[in-house]
Amino acid sequence: MKGPERSAATSSRGARTS
Repeated sequence: MKGPERSAATSSRGARTS
């Protein structure tokens, strides 16, 4: 988790959990 992209990015990509 980088920070700000753990909200919208995770919803769009989902593969942004690490």
